[in-house]
Amino acid sequence: MQILEPKIAAQTKGDPNYDQKIALIGCGPASISCANFLARLGYRNVHIFEKSTKEGGLSMGEIPQFRLPEAAVNFELQMMKDLGVKVFTEHPFTTEDTANAVTIQKLRDQGYKAIFLGLGFPNAHSISVFEGLTPANGYLTSKDFLPKVCAASKTCSAKS
Repeated sequence: MQILEPKIAAQTKGDPNYDQKIALIGCGPASISCANFLARLGYRNVHIFEKSTKEGGLSMGEIPQFRLPEAAVNFELQMMKDLGVKVFTEHPFTTEDTANAVTIQKLRDQGYKAIFLGLGFPNAHSISVFEGLTPANGYLTSKDFLPKVCAASKTCSAKS
């Protein structure tokens, strides 16, 4: 269990600055790291908003198990939560105002004083010679290929 260092806890107790709401968009490596450090510094209202149902970002969905075991990512996530960070899944960051959507204006209206964008890069870079090619043509970007490798590398029970 991760705990806040007693010295920091004593220094920040009762200080309203450490109660300010902080939003982190995306629950990938950047936001997980940011949340861990903010919480260790004594901030008590750190919230992460993730668009998918799964926490961890590319660490869980694009890096194969033999490179980064799921257990290691889950350990980091649990450490962060033990420090009081809250994660809200199925909350996409967008400009459209829908029920679960997260917008800068909504966050401001809800009293968030700081917003960290840890969105990652959702689209693979492609050069013009490959323009118009798709997986149906045998052309795979990292965003097409790596999730398949990652999913296939996850451990499962063997049955005969």
